[in-house]
Amino acid sequence: MSGPFYPCTREDPMGRGPQGLLGEGELPWPEVVAARAFPSQINIGGEYATDDLSGAAFLISELENPDNEMSAEETEDSIALLILLFARLKQSAKVSASELESLRKRAEAIPYIGSPLFGHANLPGTLAGVAGVLHARLLSKRLIDLLDIPDKLKKELLNWAKNRGQSGSRSARKTFHRRIKLVYKKGHLLFEIPATETAKLYRIAGKTGAEFVHVPAYNSMQALRSRTPIDGTAYGSRGVGKLLTGTASNGLLAFGPQAIIDAYGSSSWDDFMHRSAYSQPTNAAAFVVGTLAATAIGGTAIVGILIGLSIGVAVQIIMSDDMTGWGRDIGDSLTGKN
Repeated sequence: MSGPFYPCTREDPMGRGPQGLLGEGELPWPEVVAARAFPSQINIGGEYATDDLSGAAFLISELENPDNEMSAEETEDSIALLILLFARLKQSAKVSASELESLRKRAEAIPYIGSPLFGHANLPGTLAGVAGVLHARLLSKRLIDLLDIPDKLKKELLNWAKNRGQSGSRSARKTFHRRIKLVYKKGHLLFEIPATETAKLYRIAGKTGAEFVHVPAYNSMQALRSRTPIDGTAYGSRGVGKLLTGTASNGLLAFGPQAIIDAYGSSSWDDFMHRSAYSQPTNAAAFVVGTLAATAIGGTAIVGILIGLSIGVAVQIIMSDDMTGWGRDIGDSLTGKN
């Protein structure tokens, strides 16, 4: 013992002073002491919670690195999650405007997709698209909620589907007393049930405007509880859907933010028109092509919004100076430089 401290020895690496210690012993190497105090086989894997701001910063760091070795699917998932986090941060009271703007600038610098998604002029449209997807998802309904039959009969239908085939279960004919019709179509037995007026807004079996809902006689429970998505055209024609994804609102979001930016930086009307000649043609192409593609493909509201957003971003990337430079060429043509 030297003073108040015991020396570290082979038998006592931490120097706690075992009983019966004779002499000073031999001091071990520091890495030996560290290995004994901190075992090398420590499992630190698992899930760790983080906040939206930190999560967004992490995703940006991954996406801005050209050597991130992410697959195309992983990149798409990260971009989608980053957009969702921006939408959440936009509504958060815990994140200051300066923090959000700093994050936006970093996101805008992501190669290729940064400016079309997170640029000042494009971020409002991006966030509106995300809000539309989330809202359209909330509007989806269970198939049974679109049946125009009394609630009591709905319960009977669910109960029959649950107990079908079990001992003592009743046949569909006895249970529903012909109030639900059993039909045979394309080699399958189906229940033909009147649809509500609201059901015409939804895509049932890939179609809209159905007067009847056809539910498989087999696996009925799964079909009755399945979620039915709202149609894209119906969603964009009324209420919140029209505000978020309607043609007029999409046009305003496509051209409005850029027009404000151009106007703010212009010293005269001629200067504003000159700036717009270079900035707006790309927005116009993205808006027209995205709208036409979403209309032509049709489908659910969620699919339509995602298609329009994706194709719009693709058009902006293609027309950028980093790719074809078509946006600049159109601007030169409009301003008489060619």
